[in-house]
Amino acid sequence: MWNQPEPRLITPVTFRMLLVGIALALAPWAAWAQVDTEFWFVAPEVWANHGDSPTLLRFATFDEPAVITVEQPANSSFPTQTLTIAANDVASLNLAPWLSQVENKPANTVLNFGLHISSTSLVEAYYEVNPSNNLNPDIFALKGANALGVDFVVPFQMYLNNAYSQSTSSFDIVATEDSTTVTINPRKAIIGHPANNAFTILLHKGQTWSGRASSVLSSQHPSGTTVTSDKPIAITMSDDSVAGTPYGGCADIMGDQIVPVNIVGTEYIAIRGNLNGPDKVFIVPTVPGTVISLNGNVVSTLPSIYSMYTHTLTAAAAYYTTSEPVYVLHLTGFGCEVGGALLPPIVCTGSQEVAFVRSTNEFIGLKILVPAGGEDDFTFNGNTTNVEASDFNNVPGTAGAWKYANITATSFVPQLQASRLSNSTSQFHLGIVHGGASSGTRYGYFSNYAAQAYVVQVEDNTLCEGESLSLETNDLIGASYDWTGPGGFAGQGNPLDLGVLDESNNGIYVVSGYVGACPIENDTLLLTVSPVPDLPEIVGDNWLCEGESFSLSTDSVGAVQYGWSGPEGPLPDATEVEIINATPAASGTYTLVINDHGCYSPLASWNVSVQPQLSGQIDVDSAAVCSGSNVLVNSLNASATAWDWTTSSGGLISNGTGMQITNAQTDQTGWYTLNGMANNCPMQSDSVWIEITPTPEVIAINAPPVCIGTDASLDAEVSIEGCTFEWFDAAGNSIGQGNPLIIANVSLADEQTYQVVAQLNGCSSTPMSAVFQVETQGTMDIVDLLGDTMDNLSICEGADVELFAAGPPNAAWQWTHPMGSAASETFAIQNAQNDQEGWYLLAGEIGNCPMISDSVFIEVLVTPSPPQLSGFDPICEGGSATWSAAVENGATVVWNHSFFGTNDASVWSMDSIPLSGNGTFTAYAVMNGCISSSTTIELIVVGLPSTIADDFAPLAVAHCPDAEAILSLPNLDGAYQVEWNFIDDQGNESFVSSEAGIQVAIDGVYQVNLTTGPPCYLNASGSFDVETVICEIIIPNVITPNSDGDNERFQISDLSYFPGSTCSIFNRWGNAVYTSNDFGNSSGWRPTQDEASDGTYYYVIQILRNEGELFITDQYGVHEITESGPVTLTGPLSILR
Repeated sequence: MWNQPEPRLITPVTFRMLLVGIALALAPWAAWAQVDTEFWFVAPEVWANHGDSPTLLRFATFDEPAVITVEQPANSSFPTQTLTIAANDVASLNLAPWLSQVENKPANTVLNFGLHISSTSLVEAYYEVNPSNNLNPDIFALKGANALGVDFVVPFQMYLNNAYSQSTSSFDIVATEDSTTVTINPRKAIIGHPANNAFTILLHKGQTWSGRASSVLSSQHPSGTTVTSDKPIAITMSDDSVAGTPYGGCADIMGDQIVPVNIVGTEYIAIRGNLNGPDKVFIVPTVPGTVISLNGNVVSTLPSIYSMYTHTLTAAAAYYTTSEPVYVLHLTGFGCEVGGALLPPIVCTGSQEVAFVRSTNEFIGLKILVPAGGEDDFTFNGNTTNVEASDFNNVPGTAGAWKYANITATSFVPQLQASRLSNSTSQFHLGIVHGGASSGTRYGYFSNYAAQAYVVQVEDNTLCEGESLSLETNDLIGASYDWTGPGGFAGQGNPLDLGVLDESNNGIYVVSGYVGACPIENDTLLLTVSPVPDLPEIVGDNWLCEGESFSLSTDSVGAVQYGWSGPEGPLPDATEVEIINATPAASGTYTLVINDHGCYSPLASWNVSVQPQLSGQIDVDSAAVCSGSNVLVNSLNASATAWDWTTSSGGLISNGTGMQITNAQTDQTGWYTLNGMANNCPMQSDSVWIEITPTPEVIAINAPPVCIGTDASLDAEVSIEGCTFEWFDAAGNSIGQGNPLIIANVSLADEQTYQVVAQLNGCSSTPMSAVFQVETQGTMDIVDLLGDTMDNLSICEGADVELFAAGPPNAAWQWTHPMGSAASETFAIQNAQNDQEGWYLLAGEIGNCPMISDSVFIEVLVTPSPPQLSGFDPICEGGSATWSAAVENGATVVWNHSFFGTNDASVWSMDSIPLSGNGTFTAYAVMNGCISSSTTIELIVVGLPSTIADDFAPLAVAHCPDAEAILSLPNLDGAYQVEWNFIDDQGNESFVSSEAGIQVAIDGVYQVNLTTGPPCYLNASGSFDVETVICEIIIPNVITPNSDGDNERFQISDLSYFPGSTCSIFNRWGNAVYTSNDFGNSSGWRPTQDEASDGTYYYVIQILRNEGELFITDQYGVHEITESGPVTLTGPLSILR
């Protein structure tokens, strides 16, 4: 059957509310506060050290219960929360467990923390920072649809600094749709962005972003920042821990969810709160050049949207008008604790009923605005005396058109219960200041920020011709109801009856009107009136067999729904439906109704019969026969009209009532299937398993001859495994079962013909015969290489021996010995060992008959271990030695040496050993005629040095500065080891070298020790006293290179002590005629006539030295140089030939 759709509302709810820590009530006839069924919110970061937990979402219901869902669309790790709230009740959701996923931090980062709240009925909602220390509380009223927009100017107070560097002001953005582009132009520097430098961000549904001021200074609050987007967003403004220094030094958060530019207005009223000083009112324009008036007097013109007018409110109330829409942010509070709220515009806005909850027992004040004439029509919790006309005063500048009241309500507002304030004649605005004078204050406005709106209340906008409809919208006090529609339709009233409908009523209906001079937001209804379809015609099958498919169809009549139904329930929405693999349950009546936009045709029907399928039956479930026999099976279906018997591969083998297999073979084993026809429909098949068991065949009998007295084994080979066997003797008597047949301890009487029969699964083979024979026994001997028989044999350990078998030539031999066995005619022992001592047994057989065995005992004599030689330490030439050889008990030793000869004593002594005693000693042990392997060892005779060194007295060695002293040991034999040590002034020795001669630069005593070491141990020692002596450098000033062999060259031999010293010689024109980079080690300068003619030249010599005294003798005389470092000498040089 076709399911008709549920009734539904035509347009979204357009009534909105603002909620401040406090729940709002709803009456069906009233203009409500900020209520809605959907809210978007992003929670600002609140500094934890000043108090940010717990935070809560507060909800209030009205005349209907609600199921509320709280989710984060962009954050799958946040657990979706569901609350069920009764009508006219309140509930809270503690967000503390997920605070790290709720507060929008860090700044300048795309996050996934947006909260989406949906409800099944109208509710109010607000977010409350309610820290356990009660030091930093506030509420953020959620404004539902009124909070959503694409164009915002963000207002901030610019009077008070933030108390802590961690709690600067911020604005937080949440996107309601994917791929939302947001453009931000900050008016002051924010984290990550300089002032007046627009930038864009991309957000998806539920994603958030935070703009946070870079400074705590009030002058750096980013008031006037513009935010625009291409899809709806919501913005939260927050000013954390505002320092209330002018009011007594407290610090408290203030903030609100702001509204877009299209919601703000041009007329506002502020009622002073309960601070210890004047309030502040901040006006932020949305259009440049906005003119500001206070109580009817122009006070300012704001040149740009990021300018601000600040009013210090000392009076009880003030009236503000502007030439263009503006945001008005009111800073007030209680005592020294500040709070802030976005003021609602007063023109054509407000509520007729507001509900709230007092959170604590601290102070609570009501700030009420109402048009004149409504001040005496208030009811609070059913009482008309708590708020009376006498509580109201005229708002300055309104000429008495507006009244305000500032009521301390601590005495009559109950705690933690819903309180309701309503007005029977007028829209009003309600603000509440609630908290302690020094603990923390909550401040907010709870009335509607936007103009009233119609909500069309029609259950179904899709109707059929002939149905009736009344146009109806929500009731608004004092409102008019003007309806327009298609074809020039117009009417007034609520409800308005349209009567019986036809297709001429299709179209859009609009309701509009006024409450006084205030226009009410229109709402629309799209009405669709559809014709009733004609009776459909069904075409299809009406008789079929079970398992077949059938279809039913009808003509297509356009964009409609086809409601098919049959015996087994609803069918798909289509012009044609198909039933696959039908069963008898599909027999019956099928119906069709056409739905055209909810308009239903008359019911059409069609009957279908599905014939049940009969099952084939075979007289047996299975059959088993031996191969070569016949098998027969039959059908039990007497009512069938046709039969088909097939194999598992599908081959047809019979079309009669039965099936026979003749001379069955094993490859015909398998399933055989019966099919057929009954009642003009195919029967359901039946199958039988036929097992063709193979008949076994004895292929051969293995009956080898055996020796008399042994056991015989007769083994039958068959074609199939798994058989049983029965054996018969030559007389036909059964003599045993199994395979093989064992005949124990055979005798000559067992030599005869035997038969065997094999059986498998009841199938027997043809008997098979075999002849069995019995054989007799022979002898054998163990002989040596000469063919002599052997009894016992003794051999030395490590020796080799061969044993030979003597017997018939066709025998098979088997040796058994202490180490195992071997099958051969000859058996060899190589490198005999003690574990090979024992009996060696020779056995054999001819055919299957074993011969009489023979054996021999072999004794393996111990070969002694090689002797262990000792006493062969190196000796000095002419010394003596004693050498020892250790052998096993019972063994003797034999020595041999190429110089000393042989010896058979275990100890061998020798004196005055010459150098020719060098060489190898060989020794071996002898025991019981068995000789061990030889041991060799080298004797080292060390010769005496050719020259024996003696101790010598200290020798003095002098050297020039920068030259090393050469210390040498002439005629030292290489047999000595040398050790040079330096002895300082304190007598401390330090190793210098192990060379035969050394060069040293440091003065002192150098001790040298000589030793030959072992085995001669010759020692000697002496010392050298090294001292630096003063050297003299003589520089000639005349040379005579005339080849007479005297004074031929300019040369300074002592300069060789100063390697790297240089010399340059210049002529009188300053040209260099000679240069040397190591003059002391050169041959000097001997100029030719061509190189330098006779005359005077000039030399420059640089001596590379470190320190020490140096005497210079030149043409100027002798002078001493004591300063350390290089020395440069200059002077004239004459050449005379």
